[in-house]
Amino acid sequence: MVKEVMKWLESNEFASLIDANFLAASQTSGYSKVHRQSQVMGWFWWTREQKIEKYSIENLKRLSALLLDASKNGGNDEEMIETMKEITQILIWGDQNKPAIVEYFFEHCIHYVFLKILENTKSPQVTKQLLQTMNILFENIHDLTSLYFLLSNNYINQIICHKFDFSNDEILAYFIYLLRTLSFKLDTNTLYFFFNEHLDDFPLYSEATKFFNSDESMVRAAVRTVTLNIFAVNDEQMQDFILDRNAAPYFSNLTYFIANHASILNDIITSPTYYKQYSKFNYYIAEHCDNFYYINDIINLSNEKMNTVLTTRLMDLLLQPIYADSLVDKKLLPSQQRIRINSVVALALLCHVLHIFRYPPLVTDMIAMLFSNSPAMMDYSCSPPTRFERPNPSFRRNLYREAIMGFLVPNTSAEHPDLNTLPALCLLYMSCRNHAIAPDVLIATDMYPQKLLKSRRLLDTLISDSDEYFPDDTSLSESRQSFDTESIMSNSTSASQVKPLFIDGNDESQFNVPSYKSVRGLFIDDDDSPHYGSVSIPSIKITSDDLNNHVSHHTRNYREELIRLILALLCQHYHLCRPMTLQMAVEVLLELLYYNGSGGCLTLDQIELMTRAENEIQELLKAYSSVNGEFPLNETEKAVADSMFGGDKYVGDIIMSAKLLFPPPIEANKEKQKIVDGNDAAKYIKILHLLRQARMLLSRQ
Repeated sequence: MVKEVMKWLESNEFASLIDANFLAASQTSGYSKVHRQSQVMGWFWWTREQKIEKYSIENLKRLSALLLDASKNGGNDEEMIETMKEITQILIWGDQNKPAIVEYFFEHCIHYVFLKILENTKSPQVTKQLLQTMNILFENIHDLTSLYFLLSNNYINQIICHKFDFSNDEILAYFIYLLRTLSFKLDTNTLYFFFNEHLDDFPLYSEATKFFNSDESMVRAAVRTVTLNIFAVNDEQMQDFILDRNAAPYFSNLTYFIANHASILNDIITSPTYYKQYSKFNYYIAEHCDNFYYINDIINLSNEKMNTVLTTRLMDLLLQPIYADSLVDKKLLPSQQRIRINSVVALALLCHVLHIFRYPPLVTDMIAMLFSNSPAMMDYSCSPPTRFERPNPSFRRNLYREAIMGFLVPNTSAEHPDLNTLPALCLLYMSCRNHAIAPDVLIATDMYPQKLLKSRRLLDTLISDSDEYFPDDTSLSESRQSFDTESIMSNSTSASQVKPLFIDGNDESQFNVPSYKSVRGLFIDDDDSPHYGSVSIPSIKITSDDLNNHVSHHTRNYREELIRLILALLCQHYHLCRPMTLQMAVEVLLELLYYNGSGGCLTLDQIELMTRAENEIQELLKAYSSVNGEFPLNETEKAVADSMFGGDKYVGDIIMSAKLLFPPPIEANKEKQKIVDGNDAAKYIKILHLLRQARMLLSRQ
């Protein structure tokens, strides 16, 4: 600074200033020439000792001149960096204490010097400092006029669109952080500053989404923040612009990115040493969940046009062709899958959908796809042809549902027989627990919890009783006559053109699934209803008579078979299953049968089956104690405590844990086999407690 002051003192500007002061003094005083000379010399030395105040317009002017000169002629990088830091400090102080400083900065377009430096510099250090300076300014300047100066005339768009060297990680980090900072300045007043009219583009969005699949998790998180802040701006024109130009490709790419994570999970699990990569598996499954939470945040913004595009991409590009199709034998698929994953991974990732999302069109469509056997529910008038030719259209098998049912039978030839059983039970449990699923769809697919059916019957009874008091109230009468999912979904859009995976069969008796004829009266396509997006949720109109008929007849097939398989797990195949698998089986059974203290949910044969299993387990424990002595009381209490009900917690733990989904191979865990008898004793105590609890709850005992 001293050097610059000395240079200024030697300049012509300083000499002119001296002459002017000298002339003024000579004209206004009678001092002698000697006195005037001594006066000038005194003023000269006083000026040399005077310092420019740091937080002043004069200092800002001086620093700006230095920066401008450096931008034209090139300069020392360190000096440029220090100058930018000083200017930033002055502006932040001025914004809070002396607005005239900031006004001078923008009125003299000094901020364009930053842009010129950015365009000319080849120094990464200068580039980083400039990005940091812009970040600080946008974070700390609160005066709207100053903010508009920074945003106007495509200034910020020129910075965003500059060709940075993103191979430098620090530059990338500063750039992404700048985009994140800018996104928090978005509102209906500042929105149009971010449009680039010359390119007909929205650079903040288009540049940010280029990094959605970055290897750096912090960069991906920042991109999600930027896009969410953009989507959240309540401006229909902007939302339509983003949707028409950018959103659909971005959502497709996001879906492919999630599918790639599923593929990585599959590669880990198919490795012979998968049990050594649990931490890597847990990392990628957490990333999968993070992506779903991000999508759920977008959905919760309630932009129905955007939600339609987003959920359509999920159903058509991810949930059906990769996750659901991976449950089915690939020989039965109509075409080769682009990505096929392990069935356990597929079940766990489908559980993520029901665990995270509460958007009715998405979860309802997924449940209909997985469990429906009705053409009226699956074949929408605007959907493409189904994936199989059907010479006998009266009968269809839902291969997804059959696969899930098959997973409930332990595979005795596998090292871990219940490997598929546990995530399949989690999927069934979440299907009963997700309250966003259209109730009529749950009832029609036989996946309804007992409490839902009880509530429906109670509602029907109340409406019937009200008709006695209000016989002329046609609206109540109409409500009694039908429950229509269209009313539930009137403000929502459908997720996708779900293409059902059905295959023909000629012998219905060999499958424990209902034929179309048995339920066709329950499903009525509403061809006159408007379709939102690509597909509308089918209108399923169920009268009270239909409901009773459905429960009493149709249930004998899928629902009763489901209950039979779960009881077989608990009472016959318990020695093949882990305690957590059996605990989830009990949780699903209670969801399907138990409601508000109601008993008598089991038949006498089912109660006898459970009692017989309890007696068998008691005999096993007696045999153990006769050889090894009594099982320690504290271990018994721990085993009982571990078997207490808590389905939601257990599902969350299971679908996020590599070790629970894929236990280590037995030979890789030989040391633990030394205490196998003790482990079996704890396991059987848990099973006995679970069975007894379930039987008492379901049979009023």
